[in-house]
Amino acid sequence: MSSATDDSAPIKPARLRVQLEETTTGLALRYRQRQWGGGLFMMLWLCGWTVGCVFMAVQLWNKPELMLFVFAVPFWASWFFAAGLLLTMFLTLEVLNLDEVGASYAKTVLVPIHRRTIPLDELIKFVASQTQVKDGESAAVSYVELITLGQPLLMFPNLRDDERRWITWRLNQQLRSLN
Repeated sequence: MSSATDDSAPIKPARLRVQLEETTTGLALRYRQRQWGGGLFMMLWLCGWTVGCVFMAVQLWNKPELMLFVFAVPFWASWFFAAGLLLTMFLTLEVLNLDEVGASYAKTVLVPIHRRTIPLDELIKFVASQTQVKDGESAAVSYVELITLGQPLLMFPNLRDDERRWITWRLNQQLRSLN
């Protein structure tokens, strides 16, 4: 994991994917992660898969056979898995609130899937970090990482480097003002 620790103010990017709102008590950040390329491919693939699932359901309804049922169940289960991936690709929302109480983080995909509240006295700093994919690929995923006294919190994946550096700097600036 590498991190940027420069305290000098980076240039604010002209366009931010993270919505940053200054409130009376702190900062509120919202990040809607959208993966258009993979999502559109998955949507097209799922349309074809749906036709196959409906075809098997009709066949099974008209002529119930154990072998067709045994073949159809994993086919239908994978349809639900792919539909879940599609929802994740288009509807993931991350929200971070940083105020005098501490940091409150929530990640939702239609329903909350991860929530965490960290008291202000346990927050150390924010860093721009990268993690290497462990399956032999050379790709890395970049994050804004919140270093705490406990387990760190990774958020806002795959931002551009300039945006990630600026967001990290702005969050650290707010954290210093709160302390």
